[in-house]
Amino acid sequence: MNELFEFVTMVIPKAGIQVGALPLTLNMLLFGIAILLNLQYVVKFLFSNMYFFIAYYLLLMICLFSVFINLSDRTISTMTVAKTVVVLLSPLAGTLFYKDSADRALKIVSVASIMNGLYMVCQKIFGIINISIKGLTYTWGQDLAAKNIGYNGGDTNSLVGEANKMPSTYQNGNSVGLFLATALVLMLIWKPASKKWRKTKTVSVIFSVIGLLLCGSRSILFPMSVIGCVVMFNYLRNLSKTERARTLRFLFLFTIVVVLYFSFARTQVIGQLYNRYVTQTIANPTSNRSMIWSNALNYIFNLDNKGFVRFLLIGAPNTSISSEGMMGFMLNRGVIAQLLFLICLVVPILVLIGDRKKRIVGYGMFAVLVAFILDMSFYYLPCVMNYYIAFAIAQNYYKHPTIE
Repeated sequence: MNELFEFVTMVIPKAGIQVGALPLTLNMLLFGIAILLNLQYVVKFLFSNMYFFIAYYLLLMICLFSVFINLSDRTISTMTVAKTVVVLLSPLAGTLFYKDSADRALKIVSVASIMNGLYMVCQKIFGIINISIKGLTYTWGQDLAAKNIGYNGGDTNSLVGEANKMPSTYQNGNSVGLFLATALVLMLIWKPASKKWRKTKTVSVIFSVIGLLLCGSRSILFPMSVIGCVVMFNYLRNLSKTERARTLRFLFLFTIVVVLYFSFARTQVIGQLYNRYVTQTIANPTSNRSMIWSNALNYIFNLDNKGFVRFLLIGAPNTSISSEGMMGFMLNRGVIAQLLFLICLVVPILVLIGDRKKRIVGYGMFAVLVAFILDMSFYYLPCVMNYYIAFAIAQNYYKHPTIE
């Protein structure tokens, strides 16, 4: 069951149907079943780090109290309640990998990243809408073209249209970018025993990088680009001289092939990537977030004493103002809940960075944390789930023998 949940969560997380205002996905159903089957590990996982447990418990209590207050005031929507539940329950996904073989889980990660990257390439070539499957690659009853994938009113039936965010099966380029970032660093600590899985790992790394370029998410690509230097240094340092030479030789040849291909092939991909990551960034570095954050700060500074105390403890009335990233969470749930949520996200990073063999994963998760701060991806399944799954897999690695 755990393997099935992992595969569905990473490969087809939005497979399901829209029921009223909320989606009902296979990922949600399998998560509930898997947690019930692994209840004996929930407490063990939460108590694996006391700082995490205390922060998570307080976050749970404060958020529930905040939601109940807003419900009584009728200042909260069903969707906002659902998003809060996502934040509160998603960390428990790590429970499912607390005792299971990390090697088996990494095999699923490798296959999932290949499938996502390959599907994103197909979306780029044939069109996102043209190759979509209702109920499988996106939730039945939702409008995929209306998602945040960058169509900007373009022709959704054309081969490429104006879409600049290949969403894979995540319905959002940001979300799949976060998964591929964690998949990439997990692959770098994995040492499969068989030749077949070593080749699969290499292909997975390649498609993870391709997918990160195609996802169109600057909030994850830019942090990963900076952290990538540190990740590569640590990765190469942990290799033997022979492995290091082989890796550098492969990277050199791969770079040459890519450069030659784009030099002679008639493709618009380079121009489109340049427009997305350079031109658009120069024209609008914050994607209008600076104005949104400015409005949020003005709202906070203009609160009276009673309103400010409420904001500190349980957040502002959820109908008052909305915002992006962690600022939005802080406005909805309060300053205390915001700090506790950050602690819950930072503790896994510190734990992994403290282990030389696993710190590469910690660096990748830090890039995901930066993306969480900038956008609202943590509110949507399976982003926080994948975050804690990556943590649990990395923590559990080396504890069990390789399974072939």
